Amino acid sequence: MASIKKRGSVWQARVTWQDETGRHSKSQSGFRTKVEAVTYAQEMEVNLSRGAKIASADRPLVWHFHRWWTTYKQGHNAPITEERYGLIERQLDAYFHDAPLSDITPTYWQQFINDFSVGKDRDPVRPRSRDTVQKLNGYVRAMVKRLVNEQVLYTDFTFDVELHKDRTTEESVKYLELPDFKAVTQYAHDHARFTSLSTLAVYVATQTGLRISEVLGLTWPDIDAKRLTLAVKRTWDYSHTKDFAPTKNASSVRTIAIPQSLVEVLGTVHSQQAAWMIKNGVRDERQCIFFGNLGKVITATSCGKTLKRIQEQCKIPENKQITFHGLRHTHVSYLLSKGVDIYYISKRLGHANVAITLKVYSHLLDTFKKEQETNTLKALSEL
Repeated sequence: MASIKKRGSVWQARVTWQDETGRHSKSQSGFRTKVEAVTYAQEMEVNLSRGAKIASADRPLVWHFHRWWTTYKQGHNAPITEERYGLIERQLDAYFHDAPLSDITPTYWQQFINDFSVGKDRDPVRPRSRDTVQKLNGYVRAMVKRLVNEQVLYTDFTFDVELHKDRTTEESVKYLELPDFKAVTQYAHDHARFTSLSTLAVYVATQTGLRISEVLGLTWPDIDAKRLTLAVKRTWDYSHTKDFAPTKNASSVRTIAIPQSLVEVLGTVHSQQAAWMIKNGVRDERQCIFFGNLGKVITATSCGKTLKRIQEQCKIPENKQITFHGLRHTHVSYLLSKGVDIYYISKRLGHANVAITLKVYSHLLDTFKKEQETNTLKALSEL
């Protein structure tokens, strides 16, 4: 039922209705004419007759986000991804507090994105990468689409938002220059052994481009010494369960070619590990490659520390050193520099499609663009 009243020089429309949760009312004032107020009320009544959940829009944005991710996402993602949903919920709560969903306009949301991008909620204030801002906006957009489908909302306030890029934020992936990469690779090759499995992990990463969770999740049956291949079938959850976990996605399950040198190093370490187990009466039913002399799989932290120590040994300046994940980027950089096809690299990395590879490594492709132009002109001149 709708009621139209004039308050001062403007008109107000109030719509009341009852549903399974009780009796509700919603009013809107500020209409210049009675016709505008009536039109608004009629639209509300039509929406209600179609099943719109208007009262739900009065709940806080944070309430809706929590309900969305715990209903549709919780238990279906890796723990690190679910932690991200919780972090985003806290960031929304800190900014919007109890602001009703119905109050979140495109302008209000854009202001939040602007403040979040430059890191106004941080102490000290530090800008965030475009990728971080894009992820947050993408998660909230997924929630909004669900609410539009449920007729809680009728417009997407995240649509066409400007994700400003702060030029002070370093977004390009870090990788080692070729001489440094060769030095790190050689050092890791020469010092990889059972008593230094973290060094072996570094060497495996240089040769395969695997993520640290994929490296630690390797088992001996995954290595085919005759075919010179390595199979990625699972990962290692080093943050929570300290056990096997599924790969990041279906495309991450893959078999890649590996050099003879890596097979030989792995063979040596396998023999050393087996000898230690026999001597100490230890068995590892999972047959983990990185099951160490402490009776458990080594940690990702130890691998990161070992990589840092190796870079220091190789006299690499601190400002040019990389993290363990940087070995993945360096692996790609090296293959690109050798003219390896981007489609093959994408499959080797376990990306769902080449578009992801192109997006992540666009700056590397730009680096080799001049060389490719030279090769193109040379090829055309030979016609």
